Amino acid sequence: MKIHNSFDTFIAKNPIVTIGMFDGVHTGHTSIIQQLHLAKKEYNGEAVVVTFWPHPRMVFGNSSNFILTTIDEKCALLKTYGVDHCIIIPFSEQFSRISAKDYITHILYEKIKVAKIIIGHDHRYGYKGEGDFALLKKYGESLGFAVEEIPAFEIETTTVSSSKIRNAIIHGNLETANTLLGYTYSFAGTVIHGNKIGRTIGVPTANISAESKEKIIPGNGVYTGAIRIKNKYYNAVISVGINPTINTNNESIHVEAHILDFSENIYNETVRIYFIHKIRNERTFKNLTELKNAIQNDITHTRNYHKSNSLKII
Repeated sequence: MKIHNSFDTFIAKNPIVTIGMFDGVHTGHTSIIQQLHLAKKEYNGEAVVVTFWPHPRMVFGNSSNFILTTIDEKCALLKTYGVDHCIIIPFSEQFSRISAKDYITHILYEKIKVAKIIIGHDHRYGYKGEGDFALLKKYGESLGFAVEEIPAFEIETTTVSSSKIRNAIIHGNLETANTLLGYTYSFAGTVIHGNKIGRTIGVPTANISAESKEKIIPGNGVYTGAIRIKNKYYNAVISVGINPTINTNNESIHVEAHILDFSENIYNETVRIYFIHKIRNERTFKNLTELKNAIQNDITHTRNYHKSNSLKII
């Protein structure tokens, strides 16, 4: 896949285009990409995704713990799904004021030279979202490009959307989130030094500082998960929270992973952790013995879970 940070580098044969934030590149997005591939064959063209970075939330509001995918993750997913080109438009307050008419004529028609555009049922564009499917179709008829609208994609009667996935992750419902995503939610981070209490009770943990402060961190609790270290995967018990048993006066969120059957020194390593299934809520224990027993139960749960469930990684 070719990545274009400006229109100057973009050249494609009969571009079949879809446009959107594509945060998460979830199953609703992939249903649109599938239609791109069908039209690509029909038009003997190339599949093109036009997306934006940074996320509008990062421009107009607080984006901390909000996005599902960084721009690099988004591009990697689009490549996996066979997209030929990804055009990244820098999003700014100035760009947000472009009219729907200019959006269609200057970007889609003049710069991209679109042969066909495929959009989701709720796609809006232009200043304050003034542009809709009807307007796009009107201009397509006059300028000579085709337009197709894709209905909402549903899984078991649940309409897929990035906002529903965000809500599921925030509330620790990773099964729902991962089903809607079509893969296992994860984020990258660096292993840093912690208070090393885990070592004293026989369950050492890797403290992980998230690479992106904008990525959503699952809600406080203990999770069955996995960790990728130097392209090798290990099962893990992941804790998200304030560690109330140990840090009685600390309200900052920590992410720690007890890596099963692993004893190497990985300080300062960049790793990726995957969240699969919530085991329990975060609790305050009376002492370290109670904490150790709870973690041992979490480890047993995780081993059993992995025996009967596979990790879907993209």
